[in-house]
Amino acid sequence: MLFVGNVNDGNPQWRSIGIGFPWGNPNLPGDLSGYSGYALNFKNVNNQTWNVNLFMNTGWTDSPWSEPDNFYQNGWVALAPGQSASLILNFTGLENLDHVTNIGFQFAFNDATPSGAGGFQGDQYHMEVTAVPEPATMLLLGSGLIGLAAFARKKFPHRE
Repeated sequence: MLFVGNVNDGNPQWRSIGIGFPWGNPNLPGDLSGYSGYALNFKNVNNQTWNVNLFMNTGWTDSPWSEPDNFYQNGWVALAPGQSASLILNFTGLENLDHVTNIGFQFAFNDATPSGAGGFQGDQYHMEVTAVPEPATMLLLGSGLIGLAAFARKKFPHRE
């Protein structure tokens, strides 16, 4: 999916995009306790470098829950024009994975070169974001392809 949008002037600058769970509603939290993490592929289709990261909040501080509000993110990754990367947010050791209040990704840049009228160059991002298949899915797909190859070889024997 292609994401295009503007980031307002300021330093640092970033834009958060939520990808799951109704933000701010403690009655409808996400439950990721059965997962080890989440990952996305990013491709920078801009003509300047952009930084990306994944983030997540767990816990709800208001009554009656009174849980710690934990913010987690992986480190920022710089993507040059045309460059791609897979980012992973590892859930190992994280708290309240049964009460995830938001999850998503962020785009940012720190370009101190004004583009005129107080603006900054590169304040519009163009980023392709796709899901990373889980390893079990890739294993199933690979074994299916091997099975098809074996079936085709058995059905159509090689002649010399």
